[in-house]
Amino acid sequence: MRHLPALLLVVAIAYVLALTLTEAPAFGGLDVPARNEVMRFYLDEELDQAGIPNTVTAIIFDYRAYDTMGEATVLFTAVGAAAAVLAGHAGKLVARPMAATDDVILRIVSRMVIPFVQVFGIYVVVYGHLSPGGGFAGGTILGGSMALYLFVFGPKRTARKIPPAWGEIMEGAAAFWYVLVGLGGVLLGANFLANAAAGVPLGVQGQLFSGGAIWLIGLGVGVKVAATIVNLLVHLAGET
Repeated sequence: MRHLPALLLVVAIAYVLALTLTEAPAFGGLDVPARNEVMRFYLDEELDQAGIPNTVTAIIFDYRAYDTMGEATVLFTAVGAAAAVLAGHAGKLVARPMAATDDVILRIVSRMVIPFVQVFGIYVVVYGHLSPGGGFAGGTILGGSMALYLFVFGPKRTARKIPPAWGEIMEGAAAFWYVLVGLGGVLLGANFLANAAAGVPLGVQGQLFSGGAIWLIGLGVGVKVAATIVNLLVHLAGET
């Protein structure tokens, strides 16, 4: 009976959410709130203003590039907080420290799969402005490949492959690169992180080196996200 109040609260919240869904417009309908003048502006004007076919990437790295820089800063803050909390507690926060697996199949398959995953992650980062993907998605794939390596071969071997100092340098350098690209817009007489408005050449639409500063920002974000994942996992494994 002591769980009855919590159960009633959950039922009440579920009832309110169900009522809300009954008032929502039909999926894909013409009257949905998202189908407004802002959406039409992006779809109609983005290709001419940003020069890339991936509207989502243009929004993230061009129209709201300043906000995206804040999101990247959150990742840096998360790793810094984890490092501060875990400092001096290596191997003391878990009952059984992480170790390499003895499974031969996992080791062989991982050696075969990880290079392909990393190549795909690089592709997603580099071509994120031309196809679905981008810095966040590609960086996550790259970081995930190193997470697989960590879980299979253990933190000590992972730290030898990518020393923690390297990961921290890459993460800081990627953040500095983002700011440096933003300052380019100021030096060209426009706003911080300005792209076409600052006169940055957009290149030929559909080509790799197109979109002006969008491609450069995407590279920095990809490195930033990948380094953040690796650094966080290494800290949690107690190898710092």
